Amino acid sequence: MLFSLVFVSHVTGNLVDGKIGFETPLDFTNRDNYLVGRFVTYLNHVDQSDKRVFPQRYWYSTEQFDVEKGPIFLYICGEYTCNVPYTREFPHQLSKQHNGLYLVLEHRYYGESQPFTSDWSTENLKYLNVENALADIAMFLSKINDEIVSTFGGEKRKIVVVGGSYPGALSAWARYKYPHIIDAAISSSGVVNAILDYDMYDYQIYNSTARSGGECPGVIRNMTYGIDMFIRFNMTTEMTRLKQLFNAESLRDSDFAFFFADQFADKVQYGQRTQL
Repeated sequence: MLFSLVFVSHVTGNLVDGKIGFETPLDFTNRDNYLVGRFVTYLNHVDQSDKRVFPQRYWYSTEQFDVEKGPIFLYICGEYTCNVPYTREFPHQLSKQHNGLYLVLEHRYYGESQPFTSDWSTENLKYLNVENALADIAMFLSKINDEIVSTFGGEKRKIVVVGGSYPGALSAWARYKYPHIIDAAISSSGVVNAILDYDMYDYQIYNSTARSGGECPGVIRNMTYGIDMFIRFNMTTEMTRLKQLFNAESLRDSDFAFFFADQFADKVQYGQRTQL
């Protein structure tokens, strides 16, 4: 069965002035493959006078979905380009076990869910925040639930949100902030205790790399210190030569420094310390 909510008009870039809704009808026919769609949501959920909207990408699977009473499972994507998930993933299997509708929502400003296609100025990036991300989730789920009820009848379907790491925090926060919409959350490694200046993370990187020998954290420290000095004292020639080694001339110095340091943190955090 097909349904859609609202179609929008007055397109200006990726932003439009209009109402929220699905760009194309949803197909609830049972199938074992994922379908992709776009949900038009508000750019600024905080200011109700701001009617600008943009399309947010999502996927859904109706495999074994019981349209009469099946629950809704939403897997929240985080700070990355979201991809079609593998059917063997735990949340999808959990949804199938409970005859649920399985959804995946891409985070605003990532992948193809871009409010601004070419201008990532500070003014435009101010809408990239947790409050708007949570409201995206709540609005998306609320509209889907309303339409399922109006189309198939019955009570509002139970909703479970799932996420890991930052999306894990989003899932927990969404349940806390919107308990009238979301019934349960599975927060895997959810970073719910947000710390502005979390220097203990760096201590953990040091302690972990030291397990490979004292020289390992020393080498990392000396390299990152050298880059800091290049930037602090405006050593343009040295910085340019360094970036050329990584084919990274197009990066700003600050971005290069971040990516250079992050490679060590990434290896430690995801169990690949010995590859350094």
